[in-house]
Amino acid sequence: MGREALLLDLEESLRRPGRGPVLVVGGRLSGKTSLLDALADRLRQRSDVVPLVFDAAARETWLLEETIRDLADAVASTLELTAPDLGQRPDERFLQQWLASALSTLSPDTVLVLIIDEFDVEPETNGRSCAAAMLPFLARCLAANEGRLGLVLAAGRTLQVDEALVAQAFPSVARRHIGALERRETRALARLSEGRGGLSWEPEAIEELWWLCRGQPALTHLLLSACWTTAWIEADGAAPVIRKSTVRAAIDRALEEGTEACRWLWAGLPPAARVVAAALAEAEPPSVALKDFAELLHRGGVRVLTRDLELGPDKLRHWELFEAVEDPLSWRGDLFRRWVARHHPVSRTQAELDHLRPEAERSYSRAVRRFEAGKANEALESLQEALEANPNHLGATELMVEVELALGHADVAGRLLERLNAIQPHKGRPRLVRFLLEQAEQASDPVEASRHLDRILSLAPGHLEATALRDALNRRSLPPEPQRNELLDGQTRERIAGLEATGRLEQALALAQHSSASSNDPLLGPMVVRLQRESSVEEHYQRGLGALRSGDRRTARDNLAQVLALQPDHGEAVRLLYQAVHGVDPQELQARLDRSVPRGTLLAVAAVALLAVGGWATTTLGLLPAGVGIDAEGIENAAAVDVVAQAVAPEPKGSADGLSAAPPPEPRAAPPVADAATG
Repeated sequence: MGREALLLDLEESLRRPGRGPVLVVGGRLSGKTSLLDALADRLRQRSDVVPLVFDAAARETWLLEETIRDLADAVASTLELTAPDLGQRPDERFLQQWLASALSTLSPDTVLVLIIDEFDVEPETNGRSCAAAMLPFLARCLAANEGRLGLVLAAGRTLQVDEALVAQAFPSVARRHIGALERRETRALARLSEGRGGLSWEPEAIEELWWLCRGQPALTHLLLSACWTTAWIEADGAAPVIRKSTVRAAIDRALEEGTEACRWLWAGLPPAARVVAAALAEAEPPSVALKDFAELLHRGGVRVLTRDLELGPDKLRHWELFEAVEDPLSWRGDLFRRWVARHHPVSRTQAELDHLRPEAERSYSRAVRRFEAGKANEALESLQEALEANPNHLGATELMVEVELALGHADVAGRLLERLNAIQPHKGRPRLVRFLLEQAEQASDPVEASRHLDRILSLAPGHLEATALRDALNRRSLPPEPQRNELLDGQTRERIAGLEATGRLEQALALAQHSSASSNDPLLGPMVVRLQRESSVEEHYQRGLGALRSGDRRTARDNLAQVLALQPDHGEAVRLLYQAVHGVDPQELQARLDRSVPRGTLLAVAAVALLAVGGWATTTLGLLPAGVGIDAEGIENAAAVDVVAQAVAPEPKGSADGLSAAPPPEPRAAPPVADAATG
């Protein structure tokens, strides 16, 4: 539908003698494969053409020799010949002997047309990949068999098609672009469903379909299918009518059924384009003036606006995801924008910044290896190279913190953490708080310790340990009373430690607090702080466990969230909190994951997944001190975050895409909770 003129043009281009090959360019899901199949069907109806469709999608990283052998087998099968043995030099044997012999089996006026689909051109440094090395080889084949061989190349799996290489191999190449459907073609496609079973479209519904998809073929098809299903359900046996409200009601269904298609479209975008798309998908409204573009990216974690990011909007316009006009930047159609906002929030897409420059990635990898080998100074040099090539490389910034700490440069590490907190608060703030807390505990100068504690409490008001240390610091600053002992008796400290070791936290805390009234022992402050935290953790844990056993899931998750705010690595609280939210023990879901994901990783990632669900995290974590909570740091397999989030955490209906939120279905009754001691 809507490709008739392009089909005729392609057929005519192949008919003309002396014409070079045709390059068909179109983005993912634009309909290239369907167009090439239709072209092959048309050519088969002619007696002077034998078409051969060769899918190169799985061969772009093959060696040239492997691809030539596969192509020879496909030609032999099409011409009903015996598969050839091309020996050790398949390129020369194919070109100089076998191809001419195979073409001679056709009548003199018949042409073999090679239609090579998904031929993205991504040159490799060694020049031996299929995509880079096959072009000059095909050029030699056409020159040696002029008039007997035709060629159609289709490219566009990514936005990085190097058309200059195609033009270099084929100076007379004819370029044809597959774009979005026009409005009239969208209207005609929608009305194909009319006349069968009484289904009909109201004009306003077709207009809504057009504005949501703007002619993107695959998305239009997805929404059409969802509209038909929704209309038949709403009709309940009557003749269905698709109204504007029907189209809007079908959006969720289209996004759910089209997840794989949207993922395929997203995967074709280069890293810079993904960052730009994610930032604009979350903007309200989803458009931004060109003068505000840099600020939009800065809010998305971009420190420096590199050339790749500046060109991101141009690439998205070229592939018809953004409007053609330059100012303001805005999405072309709203359906894919909603999917991006839902599945790729800018906070998760920030990792794409690390992949903007391959040379930065190589320097970062060297730094990791050197740091693991204990060569901190050499690792620092590699990290500086990485950040010089890509100032937005978050991984390099994070590793530099560890390297500077290893080198004893605490001040430099602190500045780096402040920078990380500014561009990625959800990751930088917890690490900055822990760093400042360590600095405050180690500081010998009370003024310096107080400065660190002030910064902690500005980041996380009410932070338990910082508040306790501040109180201890204030007590130490008072003049000692005559009756106070300078140091606790060693046996008293041992008694406190013994009570703590045997789980009698309340007694240990009471003894430590009582002893603090009669001693300036510097070892006592940290002991009291630790016991207060452990006692609070145990209290909230037992409350949460008891509430979960009695079926009070709201009280359970409030208390378990408090446990994780105080002790993020409390694995049992992670498991029980997930169960309190979803009514399912995450251990039951272990079998649904790949065996490569460790069990400990599942529990940690489950916490991230459940805290990312809809508005519950905002409501519950609002009770916690700012900056204190659960983050993904320490998870051994970061890629498992998406796996678990998609496998075990049901998506909220419309948080980022403007749809009305619907509560998740009530889960089945929670299984009995295992005793904490036995797990």
